[in-house]
Amino acid sequence: MPILGKLIASLFTGLVAWLANIVGKKWALGMVFVGVFSSLTAALYVALSTALNAVMIAFPSYSGLELALYVAVPNNLPVVLSAVIGAEVTLTLYAWNVKLLRIMQTGS
Repeated sequence: MPILGKLIASLFTGLVAWLANIVGKKWALGMVFVGVFSSLTAALYVALSTALNAVMIAFPSYSGLELALYVAVPNNLPVVLSAVIGAEVTLTLYAWNVKLLRIMQTGS
């Protein structure tokens, strides 16, 4: 009987250790993904806020702004275009990184 008790105890201990290992890996991987997604979202927010602040500083504050935008090209067109291109690049990078993380998540 003591041999059977030791066998059952060792099987139960092995099963618990195996489950703890699998669950531990999944939990650690989940925490990594949460951290990466959080940092990507924060970087996206900071980049877009910076771009919007640059555009707000570059825009003139006179009341004829609408007229200037429709009649002629404003003086700050390069700043506005660079801010828009920067925002597009940032969004594309964010979407690309999220896609890579999802591919990595399904691969494991």
